Amino acid sequence: MRTRGGDADLLVRTADRSRRLPAGIGVAIAVASAALLAFGPARPAPDPGPVRFEVVRRGGGDQGHLGRLLAATSDAELTDLWTTTGLPGAPEAIDFDRRVAVSITIPDDACPPELAGFVRDGERISPTFQEPPGGCFKPLISRVFVVAIDRASVRPAFELRLPGQPVFGFDEQRLRVEL
Repeated sequence: MRTRGGDADLLVRTADRSRRLPAGIGVAIAVASAALLAFGPARPAPDPGPVRFEVVRRGGGDQGHLGRLLAATSDAELTDLWTTTGLPGAPEAIDFDRRVAVSITIPDDACPPELAGFVRDGERISPTFQEPPGGCFKPLISRVFVVAIDRASVRPAFELRLPGQPVFGFDEQRLRVEL
């Protein structure tokens, strides 16, 4: 840096020649450089990793509501979810300080698939199901999965997405859940 007439100029050397920048630009570059050194370059948000979950109940029910998505963040909401889906018995105990409950109703051919996990796309999570080996051609019924998802793996909010299945009469379903 050189001074000229009381103002500081910044001398920038490039491959082909040196160039003098006005004092204000030199200060701005120095401040930006100091900030970059202090805070580092902008980093992408860390990968939140897999959606951690546990299937707490799987069963028939929710007849006529293929593609329905529901969520519960309290015991009262879980009781409503259980009643709405038609699952028998009392709701499973879920620690709502750590988890959120969702129900996913899919068409099934009476050979129950397994919920293999969730695919994440930003805040959107979509369930993936694994069919049992050998196939099954029994009558079509609805299958309800009640899933407890760890809040820490989906905070502060998420959107549950179920791809549509027009052959079974429902379009893509989305449910926004705020934690």
